[in-house]
Amino acid sequence: MTIIHLKKIKRSKTNPVLVIGLIFIIALTGLNAVVYTKTVAVTHDVQTEQKTYDAARAENATLKNSWYEAVNGANIERLVKEYGFIKITSPRYLQS
Repeated sequence: MTIIHLKKIKRSKTNPVLVIGLIFIIALTGLNAVVYTKTVAVTHDVQTEQKTYDAARAENATLKNSWYEAVNGANIERLVKEYGFIKITSPRYLQS
């Protein structure tokens, strides 16, 4: 009778450089995902703040226009007549 033995398979040793390399690649991939997510969030925040800034600039221009309209010469004369203000050429508080 012939007994056939299965070929013994040698278990290969795990290469530590390969394991460290794979762990390093997995860690870099995870770090890349985190950085990308934060970059997208910052980009979104910048765009939102840009819209807010543009709206504030538009409102500021409107307020400036209304202020300039309120203090222009013709309007000041109308307010002086309307409220009965008196023009003083040399106020006492300027004298020492």
